[in-house]
Amino acid sequence: MFFWVTFDPTLFLVGMRRNEGDGFTFYKLCGMLDSAASVVGMNPCRQVGFAKLAAQHVGPEHFNWLTSCPTVLGSLRSFCLWHPPAPQARLVDRKKILELRPESSVDVSTNDILTSHLLLKSRFGYGYMSINLRNRGLGPSDSNAGNYIHRVHLAPPDFSHPAGIRKSIAGSVFCGQNKPPGVCESICLRHGLVSNWSKFFQEVSLPDCSHVSHMPILPHPLPGFGLILIFKPNRDQLAVYYTMRHKEAFQDVSASPVLGPIFSPFQR
Repeated sequence: MFFWVTFDPTLFLVGMRRNEGDGFTFYKLCGMLDSAASVVGMNPCRQVGFAKLAAQHVGPEHFNWLTSCPTVLGSLRSFCLWHPPAPQARLVDRKKILELRPESSVDVSTNDILTSHLLLKSRFGYGYMSINLRNRGLGPSDSNAGNYIHRVHLAPPDFSHPAGIRKSIAGSVFCGQNKPPGVCESICLRHGLVSNWSKFFQEVSLPDCSHVSHMPILPHPLPGFGLILIFKPNRDQLAVYYTMRHKEAFQDVSASPVLGPIFSPFQR
C-alpha cells in the first residue's frame, strides 16, 4: 500500500479553531503517526501575552503592517486583478542552487539562496517570510501546539542577495533593514509571502505502507499578489509550490534554472 500526505493549514487540527495551528504543529503531530515514533504531549493553551512579546521582537511597525487598513485594502484590490493561473509545483535542482552560491564571507544556506532568487524572479516590491518563533526566548518551545509564527519583512535591498536574507533572520529583531511601506505603497505595491516547510518534514512509516510523497494543499486563489512555498515531497527531494497574480512574473519563476520537472504526488 502507498500513501501521500496533504496539508491544508486551515483544516488540519481537529478540535482547534481555524488557523490556530501552524506548520510546525502539523508536522509534529503528523510525525507521531509513525509506528516507531514516540508520542509526546503538547500544550494546546495559548501563551498569555505572546502577541505583545512577538511585536517587540519583530518590531511593532512590521508586526502590524500586514493587518493594517492600507495593506488589507491592497490585498482586496488584488481580487480585482486578473485571476492567477493554477498553482504550480516544481522540483528543485540542488546543483543549480550551488551554482548561485555567492562568493562572500557570509555563510548562507540553501534556503537563503533559494528565497532570494525566487523573490527576485517574482518581481515583488516587498516580501515577507514566515518564521517559527519557538525557542527564541519568547516562552513557546517545541512542546507548545498552536500558532507561534510571524513574518520577517523583506524590502528589495534585503532580498536582492542571499546575505541580505541571512542578515534579516539572524539578528535579535527579525525584520529587514527598512521600514515597511507607507499608506499609498501598501495599497498599490505587489507583495507576497515565501515560507519554508522543508525543515519540518518527517517521513511517516505506517504498517504495510510505503511513503510516496507529501504535497501541500492551500486555498486558491489567496488574497494578495503571490505565494512561494518551499517544501519536501520526500526525504531526498526539495520542491517549490508557487502562484502569483502577474503573468510575466509567473513566467519568470517558471523559467528559473533552479526549478526542474513539474511535481505531482501521483507520479512515482
